[in-house]
Amino acid sequence: RRDRGTSMVSNEIIEPRSNVFQAQRRRVYVAGLFDESNYEKWTPSEILEVAVDLINDHEDGWFDDVLDDGTELVLRFADSGCDPRKSLPAYWDLRTNWGAEESKDVDGGCDSRRSAPRLHGIIGCRCSAATAAVARTAGLEVVPMVSPVSSAADLSEKADYPSPFRLVGPDDERGQVGALVSLLRKMEWEWVSVLATNTKYARDMMR
Repeated sequence: RRDRGTSMVSNEIIEPRSNVFQAQRRRVYVAGLFDESNYEKWTPSEILEVAVDLINDHEDGWFDDVLDDGTELVLRFADSGCDPRKSLPAYWDLRTNWGAEESKDVDGGCDSRRSAPRLHGIIGCRCSAATAAVARTAGLEVVPMVSPVSSAADLSEKADYPSPFRLVGPDDERGQVGALVSLLRKMEWEWVSVLATNTKYARDMMR
């Protein structure tokens, strides 16, 4: 007797090849791009690594109901700095070389870039300029990106940046700039001096 779900020969049940491929697809590959400077103790990558270990461990009592279908989070980290000239090469290196070492061991030293896994998402960067550079490139391949603190207002323009999401408000009337303007109006201040650095974050605040 031959069923749709399995192939039965004698008393032995052979799992179909589609099930094997489905098991291989239960890995979600995420790149972490962080500025690793100015941290005396825990770096962002170390904190995220602890969180992922808790999510992947379904027997420790922490977040055991998250991804309980067998899905495993796989992360790789790179130092993006606070500079687009550093963040974009860091992202591209992860995106193109991911899995090369594992595949090289299996293929006996053959070119393994063809079998590198697809990147499913990005966490980072910290600075808005670094995030914008990576977001433009990642958006071409529709790779979602979540930035914890990038607040540049133009990152909300989905036509230019279709893939990034963030956990803070933008630097315009919808975010902290709007709150500061409301405070100035409430205090009825007519003259205000602003000192700012020459960064994307500061320029957006000054607009």
